[in-house]
Amino acid sequence: MLIGGMNSRLANIEMVGSIVKGSIGIPSNNAMMMIALESYFKTQVELALYQDKGIRESLKVEKLKQFILSKQVDVVGLTEVNKDWKRVDIENTVWAATAGWTEARRIQTSHNKALPPQAEFQVGGTLSMCFNELSYQISARGSDDWNLGCWSWMELNGISNHSTLIVTAYCPVVSSSPVSCYSRYLTYLAMNSSLPDTDPLSIPGNITCPCQLFGYDLKHFLEQCISQGQHIIMLMGNFNFEYKDLRAWMLDMGVLDVIGHHHGTDDVPRTHTRSKIFPN
Repeated sequence: MLIGGMNSRLANIEMVGSIVKGSIGIPSNNAMMMIALESYFKTQVELALYQDKGIRESLKVEKLKQFILSKQVDVVGLTEVNKDWKRVDIENTVWAATAGWTEARRIQTSHNKALPPQAEFQVGGTLSMCFNELSYQISARGSDDWNLGCWSWMELNGISNHSTLIVTAYCPVVSSSPVSCYSRYLTYLAMNSSLPDTDPLSIPGNITCPCQLFGYDLKHFLEQCISQGQHIIMLMGNFNFEYKDLRAWMLDMGVLDVIGHHHGTDDVPRTHTRSKIFPN
């Protein structure tokens, strides 16, 4: 699901297979959204969100490449990448796979580093990619401070020091699988629930669900960014069906669910599919 930042105008929503694509228009009187875009005379930025289910098949990567090039996508967010990048051979990494796609590109990944690595395959994770001229405006990149791997971000600076943060995020899906992202969050909750309130990683006592922890952590991060004058655009997967407090969460944050706005909140398209192996 794509969630647009405040005061942006998102048009031309389309779903191409499992890819959600939209254009964020830049109102001429809206200084907030005039980030790096004016520096190369673009009036809109093309964004795409793809729930990847794992970067591994060459055919899938090739289809993604053709989509990005044919649609002239500036920023793409991938969720559920399913990789522990420290365990992946260099020639099989996303950096190697996307080399030469465009003149320039920047990449930021996230995966669960809070628990000991086990294998190359790790459910969850995100990946943000920025292409061509826009990539030169990136001033910082990173992932969640708790190292749970559920979001990655890129900061773009533009004229008058305006700063916009593009966040790609993945909400844990309720699952009984022992290797799921949801189960890893449960393990993290059990390991850290007794930390004192003075610890920066302390978890409020009323949080018992991975989805709650995800929402709490992401909200805290975004509030810090907003307080520093940054403006937020979020690309999010799995959020509308799995986190029941979604609209209250977004309303409190002042952001717009552009997919729901486009399709109607009672007819939001599904943004995930259940595993055939672990359907629960």
